[in-house]
Amino acid sequence: MLWTACAIIFIIWLVRYPQAVYLASHRGLKAWWEIVFPALLPFFIGTELLVGFGVVRFMGVLLEPVMRPLFNLPGAASFVLAVGYTSGFPIGSIVTTGLRKDGLVTRTEGERLMSFTNNASPLFMLAAVAVGMYHSPHLGFILAAAHYAANLTIGLLMGLYSNLRPRGYALPGRSPASSQPLRQILRRAFWELGVAHRDNYQPLGQRLSTAISKSVNTLLMIGGFIIIFSVLIEVLSKLGFLGYMAQVLAGILAAVGLDPQLAPALATGIFEITLGTKLAAETAAPLQEKILITSFLLAWSGISVHAQVASIISGTDLRYFLFFCCRIAHAVLAAVYSLMLFKPMTALLEETSLPTWNPLLTKSDGFIPWWQHLEFFTKLFIFDLLLLGAVTVIFLLLGRVRILWYRWR
Repeated sequence: MLWTACAIIFIIWLVRYPQAVYLASHRGLKAWWEIVFPALLPFFIGTELLVGFGVVRFMGVLLEPVMRPLFNLPGAASFVLAVGYTSGFPIGSIVTTGLRKDGLVTRTEGERLMSFTNNASPLFMLAAVAVGMYHSPHLGFILAAAHYAANLTIGLLMGLYSNLRPRGYALPGRSPASSQPLRQILRRAFWELGVAHRDNYQPLGQRLSTAISKSVNTLLMIGGFIIIFSVLIEVLSKLGFLGYMAQVLAGILAAVGLDPQLAPALATGIFEITLGTKLAAETAAPLQEKILITSFLLAWSGISVHAQVASIISGTDLRYFLFFCCRIAHAVLAAVYSLMLFKPMTALLEETSLPTWNPLLTKSDGFIPWWQHLEFFTKLFIFDLLLLGAVTVIFLLLGRVRILWYRWR
């Protein structure tokens, strides 16, 4: 009855404020089309193709000796780690869901994996926030460093904790790759590649068509969430709910020694990070405190992203609770790291000039055309693949050197 009453009230206010609702919908649609769609499309299509061809399973076997000691996760998680830290939410949960359906991760591993691979887009932090909102490219590096360091800290701590309780983490019938010789790891990697290709064989044209179709459908779902939450924030603002929420948060901020003027930005950012970070940048609070709140909101991700993740994992046995707890921990850690990094990194970055080549900083207002988003993130996805390939080659070379060393002795 509660949710039914909320839905009825929501519809009534949609009818009462048609112009405000239209503008909010247009704002959400514009953000999806100009930022989210071109940023995630290359990663979605590339991921579908690599999973279908069996490349993810192949690299997963080779990189398991790297991922297992650090995060207590299988090697296939390395691909999620790469795209999650270079694209933006909610791709980490989407790829993790695919790995879970293919049986490449257990339920516990999948929940941990998607919990620390949920990151804000680097383009959003470096361009939209730092340049567009704060008009300072230097601040983007502080936000990105605190953001990624906090999430990696959570991943390492969860890996350490799960290593202390190893029961149930391994997939049945598989021994840890770190205990196998290099030749056996290579043999099993190529065997996994062949099995994946044989079990999921499709002609190239059909596979590409399927990848594009699934990617666009997923992006349409994400766009729907962005638009509806943009409208919801407008309705809550008209109802005065955000004002009451800001008053409560103002008291909390004052109690911890922060400027209460940041309360409206924090209240809005809890629902949607773009509006929240923009309000934070426009307040008259000290810059260091504004960066702290911005870092907090970027890590929290907004209830809109939480709803997207909950929808994505609904078709699996993955649970949402750990993701929610990690977002709170990520937000607190990112705020603390930004506070620690603000003065030293500001002094360091002011002494060095930024590279003039950087395509993210070509516009003083932070606006980047649609095709530049698509081009940038396509190159970023290719860079991910090259980086994973380089790590694999280095691991193989180290394994070969170790074998030669033992033979020499």
